[in-house]
Amino acid sequence: MLQARQIAIQKLLDIPYQRIDRYHNSASPVRSDDCTTLTYSELIRKLEKIHLFPKRDSVQVLSSVDELAEQIQWTDTHFLTEDSYNNHIFCGVYDLTHSAIEAVKGISFPALD
Repeated sequence: MLQARQIAIQKLLDIPYQRIDRYHNSASPVRSDDCTTLTYSELIRKLEKIHLFPKRDSVQVLSSVDELAEQIQWTDTHFLTEDSYNNHIFCGVYDLTHSAIEAVKGISFPALD
């Protein structure tokens, strides 16, 4: 049961951490450098607030799978507003919530089956 919990926690941690890795590897997930900077810094700020940055591994996380999923959903950054110079419709990091929900749905606990 503990091993299943750690696997589930790691799947959830991978969601924002893979996003961070994409920023670090210069495979910009958003459209422009300004937007990348804004969405990256907001993601880091939110992860720090819930004590998931610097990066943690599954054994360091004390919250439940459901609590962690809610926290990951909270880290979703909002779309930037359109201004007179830029259209930011594609600049938000909008898949973290959906990814967390799908990860929890896909978790199987053999002892409960």
